[in-house]
Amino acid sequence: MILTHRQYIRFLRGGTVNVQVVAFLPGDLAAQMPTLSTDVRIDGAYAKKLWEKHHLGHEALGVIQSMINRGWCTKTRPNQLDFLYVDSSGRQPKRYVLGVKSAKSGQETWLTTLHLTDELEMRRRLSRAKQKGQMIRTAVWD
Repeated sequence: MILTHRQYIRFLRGGTVNVQVVAFLPGDLAAQMPTLSTDVRIDGAYAKKLWEKHHLGHEALGVIQSMINRGWCTKTRPNQLDFLYVDSSGRQPKRYVLGVKSAKSGQETWLTTLHLTDELEMRRRLSRAKQKGQMIRTAVWD
């Protein structure tokens, strides 16, 4: 689900809801965590942190589904998946790290990490995941 700028600002201000669904996790990836919920949720407090600390707005939330669908997927913890993604749609490529985890015995799936990173950090994470056998999926390019 892509939030408009207005919806995102209302969400940040603690409008009608304090939790928002921002993406869909495909069943094959959900089984890796494992979780029964394929709705990826974000808490209002974390959305506010993304806005204030990481300077990521509603546009970054709109890229989450692409990160899940096309990014590298690694499993660093039993109940967590990390996605590494390069968004090359702008002038300069943006590299993202996205983390999702299962909670409440697999009944919920939450966004835990979303931030920009650099090429060196991305290569380091991918190398470590390959060495430790944590790679679930390589990047899918159109």
